[in-house]
Amino acid sequence: MLMVTAQELLQTKYVRVTLGNKISEMLGAMRRARADSAAVFSGKSFVGMIEKRFLLNSRVDLKSAKVGNVVKRRSKSKVPFFVPHLAPDADEKTMAKAFVSADARALPVIEGKKLLGIVHQKDLAKALSKYYNIPCDDIATMTPIVTTEDAPISKAITLMVKYSIDHLPIVDENDKLSGMLSLTDLIQNQLFWHTNRVNMPREASHQGGKKAGYGTVAEKRSKTKLPVKIFAKKPDLCVIAPRRKVKEAIDCMAKSRINSIVLARFERPVGLLTIKDVLKDYWRNM
Repeated sequence: MLMVTAQELLQTKYVRVTLGNKISEMLGAMRRARADSAAVFSGKSFVGMIEKRFLLNSRVDLKSAKVGNVVKRRSKSKVPFFVPHLAPDADEKTMAKAFVSADARALPVIEGKKLLGIVHQKDLAKALSKYYNIPCDDIATMTPIVTTEDAPISKAITLMVKYSIDHLPIVDENDKLSGMLSLTDLIQNQLFWHTNRVNMPREASHQGGKKAGYGTVAEKRSKTKLPVKIFAKKPDLCVIAPRRKVKEAIDCMAKSRINSIVLARFERPVGLLTIKDVLKDYWRNM
């Protein structure tokens, strides 16, 4: 099978923000574009990428903060923001390794100093689906990663950050799926803007050996104990049986525009498969 390159997968239409844009302006642009990330510029110079989920870790006042506040706080390097980038001829394995190592949803394709476009991890996963005629539970995390409607939102956020997921399943008193907490619903709720001031231990905000705050695992101490049900909605759930093929799960995630899918038996979640799981398996085993 022929391998695809970054040049073939890159998207030239993407959300563009500056360090001076307000977070609210960035989120508005992301919502209109149905995007989870944006390319950050300082004048005409490309600085790096910012993602919605970075806001879960932020110590800044989200109501008035600018993009530059979040970008600078996520990097301990001497530059405003470090982000790994792809060369136009990067192959599938090179891209998979970069996405997994950076724990990123989108990576820039750079030639010289010019930003050619953005590659999204979901597009790479779709390109790799031809290799995945194996059951989901072969590579998924076979532990239920869930919350309840009455659980404090701080614990739900901790799970989303720890497992690098944008959607967290909600279960009822019988451990059956009853809804989903999404990153988008959380951030668009005004209560989040007023209460998401958190304190993270130093080891959680910047892991040793990681770049630019990627791979953060936050044991967050939220100042709010508001229940999950205030933030959650009950959309159509993207669920698949553990023994269904990985390529089917990738297709479902692509159609639903999500980065993880719940593995369930008899309406009860038994595991979670993420796009990162697929990319990690391809990088290490193919």
